[in-house]
Amino acid sequence: MIGEALAYRGHTLKPSYYPFARVPVAFKEGWVDATMTDLGKDLGKFGGFYGDPAVLYDNVFLTLKSRGLSIRTPADLEGLSVVAFSGAVNRFPAWLEPVRKAHRYTELNDQALQVKTLMLGRYDVVLSDRSIFKYFSLQLKHEGFASIPLRR
Repeated sequence: MIGEALAYRGHTLKPSYYPFARVPVAFKEGWVDATMTDLGKDLGKFGGFYGDPAVLYDNVFLTLKSRGLSIRTPADLEGLSVVAFSGAVNRFPAWLEPVRKAHRYTELNDQALQVKTLMLGRYDVVLSDRSIFKYFSLQLKHEGFASIPLRR
């Protein structure tokens, strides 16, 4: 879709693939002309222009139902360990910065691993897009990994 949008204005998409954390670096260094993500870092000061997002996420905090946790305010994360997608702390600093400062925050690129580690009890909370989390939960279930009720 993005390639077609660029072609409409006479541009050709030449995709380059980088590890997630290197994407903003690739833009800052001039290795690429555009990116799909900035990982929460302002690329405007490096010549970036922001348009409407190509993908919209429905990010939510998920916990094991058996834990009986309720996450309604940033204070509800106090004392809990949180795993999230790369750059989440930059997108949700009011929620995640206190957890990071308390050394109870981790970012994982592998979102299937986020689901698995929550189910294994290694983290108390996952911050993930609802559909992405559901997808990887179903994948793990198909692989025989035990399904555990979740609270959203």
